[in-house]
Amino acid sequence: MSMKYKFYPEQNLLVDVCTGIMTYDNMKELFLQEIANPDFKSVHKILSNIIDSDLAITVEEIEEFAKFMSSPGENPQARWAILTDKPDQVSFSLLLKKTPFFKNIIGIFSTIKACSDFLDISFSMENFKENDYIIFKKNP
Repeated sequence: MSMKYKFYPEQNLLVDVCTGIMTYDNMKELFLQEIANPDFKSVHKILSNIIDSDLAITVEEIEEFAKFMSSPGENPQARWAILTDKPDQVSFSLLLKKTPFFKNIIGIFSTIKACSDFLDISFSMENFKENDYIIFKKNP
Protein backbone atom coordinates (compact mmCIF):
# COMPACT_ATOMS: atom_id res chain seq x y z
CA MET A 1 0.00 0.00 0.00
CA SER A 2 1.24 3.41 -0.95
CA MET A 3 -0.65 6.61 -0.17
CA LYS A 4 0.24 10.21 -0.78
CA TYR A 5 -1.63 13.48 -0.77
CA LYS A 6 -1.22 17.13 -1.64
CA PHE A 7 -3.10 20.33 -0.93
CA TYR A 8 -3.65 22.89 -3.68
CA PRO A 9 -4.79 25.89 -1.57
CA GLU A 10 -5.36 28.15 -4.60
CA GLN A 11 -8.03 25.69 -5.81
CA ASN A 12 -9.33 24.69 -2.33
CA LEU A 13 -8.33 21.20 -3.42
CA LEU A 14 -6.99 18.08 -1.75
CA VAL A 15 -5.65 15.30 -3.97
CA ASP A 16 -4.82 11.85 -2.72
CA VAL A 17 -3.39 8.88 -4.57
CA CYS A 18 -3.61 5.30 -3.34
CA THR A 19 -1.87 2.30 -4.86
CA GLY A 20 -1.76 -1.31 -3.74
CA ILE A 21 -4.25 -2.93 -1.40
CA MET A 22 -6.55 -0.51 0.39
CA THR A 23 -8.08 -1.53 3.71
CA TYR A 24 -10.51 0.19 6.04
CA ASP A 25 -7.69 0.95 8.46
CA ASN A 26 -5.51 2.46 5.70
CA MET A 27 -8.32 4.71 4.50
CA LYS A 28 -9.18 5.82 8.02
CA GLU A 29 -5.52 6.58 8.82
CA LEU A 30 -5.13 8.61 5.62
CA PHE A 31 -8.29 10.61 6.35
CA LEU A 32 -7.12 11.35 9.90
CA GLN A 33 -3.71 12.46 8.59
CA GLU A 34 -5.31 14.75 6.00
CA ILE A 35 -7.76 16.44 8.37
CA ALA A 36 -4.98 17.03 10.92
CA ASN A 37 -3.18 19.23 8.39
CA PRO A 38 -4.05 22.95 8.83
CA ASP A 39 -4.54 23.28 5.05
CA PHE A 40 -7.54 20.94 5.27
CA LYS A 41 -9.70 23.76 6.66
CA SER A 42 -9.82 25.43 3.24
CA VAL A 43 -10.60 22.24 1.29
CA HIS A 44 -13.89 22.19 -0.61
CA LYS A 45 -12.84 19.80 -3.35
CA ILE A 46 -11.26 16.36 -3.08
CA LEU A 47 -9.85 14.24 -5.87
CA SER A 48 -8.97 10.63 -5.05
CA ASN A 49 -7.04 8.57 -7.57
CA ILE A 50 -7.57 4.89 -6.74
CA ILE A 51 -6.94 3.48 -10.22
CA ASP A 52 -3.83 1.54 -9.19
CA SER A 53 -5.34 0.13 -6.00
CA ASP A 54 -7.29 -2.94 -5.01
CA LEU A 55 -9.91 -2.87 -2.28
CA ALA A 56 -9.89 -5.25 0.66
CA ILE A 57 -12.93 -3.87 2.44
CA THR A 58 -16.33 -5.25 3.39
CA VAL A 59 -19.72 -3.60 2.92
CA GLU A 60 -19.91 -3.13 6.69
CA GLU A 61 -16.54 -1.36 6.68
CA ILE A 62 -17.69 0.92 3.85
CA GLU A 63 -20.74 1.87 5.89
CA GLU A 64 -18.55 2.45 8.96
CA PHE A 65 -16.14 4.58 6.90
CA ALA A 66 -19.05 6.67 5.60
CA LYS A 67 -20.24 7.29 9.18
CA PHE A 68 -16.70 8.14 10.26
CA MET A 69 -16.16 10.62 7.43
CA SER A 70 -19.53 12.32 7.89
CA SER A 71 -18.83 13.17 11.53
CA PRO A 72 -19.92 16.58 12.79
CA GLY A 73 -17.70 19.40 11.61
CA GLU A 74 -17.02 17.99 8.16
CA ASN A 75 -18.03 20.16 5.22
CA PRO A 76 -21.31 18.92 3.68
CA GLN A 77 -20.79 21.36 0.78
CA ALA A 78 -17.55 19.72 -0.33
CA ARG A 79 -17.33 17.76 -3.57
CA TRP A 80 -15.37 14.54 -3.91
CA ALA A 81 -14.35 13.08 -7.27
CA ILE A 82 -13.14 9.49 -7.26
CA LEU A 83 -11.03 8.43 -10.24
CA THR A 84 -11.38 4.70 -10.75
CA ASP A 85 -11.39 2.00 -13.40
CA LYS A 86 -12.30 -1.23 -11.59
CA PRO A 87 -15.77 -2.62 -10.83
CA ASP A 88 -15.06 -3.18 -7.12
CA GLN A 89 -13.88 0.41 -6.77
CA VAL A 90 -17.03 1.66 -8.48
CA SER A 91 -19.11 -0.48 -6.11
CA PHE A 92 -17.25 0.95 -3.10
CA SER A 93 -17.81 4.48 -4.38
CA LEU A 94 -21.49 3.88 -5.10
CA LEU A 95 -22.02 2.48 -1.61
CA LEU A 96 -20.44 5.62 -0.14
CA LYS A 97 -22.57 7.79 -2.41
CA LYS A 98 -25.69 5.96 -1.24
CA THR A 99 -25.36 7.36 2.29
CA PRO A 100 -27.41 10.56 2.79
CA PHE A 101 -24.39 12.70 3.73
CA PHE A 102 -22.54 11.86 0.51
CA LYS A 103 -25.52 11.67 -1.87
CA ASN A 104 -24.75 14.93 -3.69
CA ILE A 105 -21.07 15.14 -2.81
CA ILE A 106 -19.43 12.16 -4.53
CA GLY A 107 -18.86 11.69 -8.24
CA ILE A 108 -17.34 8.52 -9.67
CA PHE A 109 -15.38 8.86 -12.90
CA SER A 110 -13.05 6.95 -15.19
CA THR A 111 -11.27 9.98 -16.69
CA ILE A 112 -9.37 12.87 -15.16
CA LYS A 113 -11.29 15.26 -17.42
CA ALA A 114 -14.60 14.16 -15.94
CA CYS A 115 -13.17 14.56 -12.41
CA SER A 116 -11.87 18.03 -13.29
CA ASP A 117 -15.21 19.07 -14.76
CA PHE A 118 -17.10 17.80 -11.70
CA LEU A 119 -14.80 19.73 -9.35
CA ASP A 120 -14.45 22.73 -11.68
CA ILE A 121 -10.64 22.57 -11.55
CA SER A 122 -7.75 22.29 -13.96
CA PHE A 123 -5.93 19.00 -13.32
CA SER A 124 -4.18 16.40 -15.45
CA MET A 125 -2.70 12.94 -14.99
CA GLU A 126 0.73 14.61 -14.98
CA ASN A 127 -0.17 16.43 -11.76
CA PHE A 128 -0.26 13.07 -9.96
CA LYS A 129 3.47 12.72 -10.72
CA GLU A 130 4.53 15.94 -8.98
CA ASN A 131 7.27 15.28 -6.45
CA ASP A 132 5.97 17.44 -3.60
CA TYR A 133 3.17 15.15 -2.43
CA ILE A 134 3.16 14.26 1.26
CA ILE A 135 3.98 10.56 1.49
CA PHE A 136 1.74 8.92 4.05
CA LYS A 137 2.59 5.28 3.43
CA LYS A 138 5.08 3.90 1.00
CA ASN A 139 5.38 0.44 -0.44
CA PRO A 140 8.37 -1.40 1.05
